[in-house]
Amino acid sequence: MEAPIDPAINIGGEDAEKMEWRSLNQPGCWVKPLGRSPVTGAVGGLFKMEPHSVNAAHSHPSAEFTYVLEGEVELDGKLYGPGTYFHRPAGVVHGPHLTHAQGVTMFACFAGPSGAEETLRLSSQK
Repeated sequence: MEAPIDPAINIGGEDAEKMEWRSLNQPGCWVKPLGRSPVTGAVGGLFKMEPHSVNAAHSHPSAEFTYVLEGEVELDGKLYGPGTYFHRPAGVVHGPHLTHAQGVTMFACFAGPSGAEETLRLSSQK
């Protein structure tokens, strides 16, 4: 049996270049939310760290799936570049993430709420 289509899913497409980057309240760390399901809370978006930035250790209430698009990120003393895929189950602490001269841009999606919703809501009101 085929699952019903979630009415919040954007089937037609949007120009992501016109969507705004929002601060994660950590210097040099930005997110561009691309979509969210009002039914499940699942979210997807782009995550960017400027050169020489740190994203503190954290966890998420839902499983995370992340793909490095460009640049490099250091995690646990190892550099990861384009094409690297990460999966983290809900509640697993990861980080800190560090960038060097290049910075990094990644695509991330979460099986439910990411845990950053309140931070993003506040940053969009500034």
